[in-house]
Amino acid sequence: MKFKYKYVLFMIFIILCSLSCVIAVDNNQSSSFDDNSYTTIITNDNNDYQKNSIIQEKESSNIASTSQKNYSIYSTDNTQEKEYYGVGNFGSNVMSVTIYEISNDKINPVFTKNEKSVTAEYTENNNLTKDGINKLISIVNDFNGIMNSYNVTQKYLFATASLRKIDNTNEVTDSVLNSTNLDIHLISGEEEAELGFEAVKYTDLTTDNGVLIDMGGGSTEVITFFNKTPSQVDSMPIGSLSSYKEYVNLEFPNETEIKNIKIRTQEELNKINFNNTFPFDDLYGNGGTLYTVRNVLTYLGDISNDTYVIPVSKLDSLLAKLLENSTRTSEIISAVDNSRINTLLPGIVMTKEISEYFKIQNIHFCKSKLDEGVIYRLMENKKDTEKENQSNSIIDYNDVVSNHDIPVTLNNAYAVINNMKINVTHTVNLLKDNEPQENNPANDSKNNINDESDAITVSDNGAFSLTENSYIPAAVLAVLSILIASVVIYRKR
Repeated sequence: MKFKYKYVLFMIFIILCSLSCVIAVDNNQSSSFDDNSYTTIITNDNNDYQKNSIIQEKESSNIASTSQKNYSIYSTDNTQEKEYYGVGNFGSNVMSVTIYEISNDKINPVFTKNEKSVTAEYTENNNLTKDGINKLISIVNDFNGIMNSYNVTQKYLFATASLRKIDNTNEVTDSVLNSTNLDIHLISGEEEAELGFEAVKYTDLTTDNGVLIDMGGGSTEVITFFNKTPSQVDSMPIGSLSSYKEYVNLEFPNETEIKNIKIRTQEELNKINFNNTFPFDDLYGNGGTLYTVRNVLTYLGDISNDTYVIPVSKLDSLLAKLLENSTRTSEIISAVDNSRINTLLPGIVMTKEISEYFKIQNIHFCKSKLDEGVIYRLMENKKDTEKENQSNSIIDYNDVVSNHDIPVTLNNAYAVINNMKINVTHTVNLLKDNEPQENNPANDSKNNINDESDAITVSDNGAFSLTENSYIPAAVLAVLSILIASVVIYRKR
């Protein structure tokens, strides 16, 4: 019995040594992040991860190959430094440059300069004259100097119907580009409407359903919306300035000319075939014409300075008042905005007709501008670009694993991040773009991991580690140890 106990103990010792070797090999092969080299703020609690939690590239000193990098998880800081955008708006009535301060995804206009539109003064036979082009170039240079003085990070110049409707558009934009190295982007009527709604919905919408009009000099954009979502979006090729030029002979329209403007507005609305059976009640007015209407009402004492909603009936009384005496009307409009003397009354007539078409009860004067819709679009494009640029070095944590307590198989993870040239071996590695493709382990069938037992998990310290199933090799070595011990015992007997 004593002999047997000695060899049983020897056999157990052999088995334990085998298991120790397996564990040592497993620990040597599995990779994790060195707590001394990496900082992570992900904890193993039950709190939900922020959507902006990402796997950020970190240089690793414990990986032999310099072409590979480890990734640790952290939550990004949303603090954003101030930056400035410059927007040049070349409309049919007014051309303007506005400087916007951007901070924490909020925009704030800090400077604006207006100029009378060159197309209103220098257009002949539906072409912008040479003098007009030179004047436009001079204004663009002036606007560019203002933007440079604010060190803007983005410049965007755009034109609406002012350049969209003339015949020599390409000549004008090419001349500006060649002389100033700045491009004036032409936006369609539909895009103008979408950008206008983008600006208004963040600032002015107080009802879920309604109609938005953005009345410019050469076109009027019309949007119907439900639940603050656009339903129909279209553009009428007529605005306050074009209606004045087409239908008014003197400074202000007479009754016949007012009737013709109404008929034309009805025709354009019928062409679009808007659904006007739904009682919208509320019309939101954007653009310089509606802005001037409110200022005139304030100037006359008909509304207070903090009033931005009026009944449609106030437009009727305002139009009647302005048509009483042309001299008095000139004084009123000049006191508010001299550039709108000829275009204000046609704009009021068009607004009234649109309101009747949609059975509007209240008119809301918007505080936002089309430029702000452009700013929101630029900000979205910048975020998309940054996300695309980071896609080769940053993996969205939520795309790889939705909960750190639930491991994801390597096959699934590899499918998600395959486009980023990520190869999962014993750690999550990223090959540099200049790494020869033949050296890419992802191209080596021997290195591709297809074992569903392998999994990416988040360890207690918040870093990625790879765990492997060690039970099979341990069992094999244990059996071999038992066999060896049995042979030894048998021979001793």
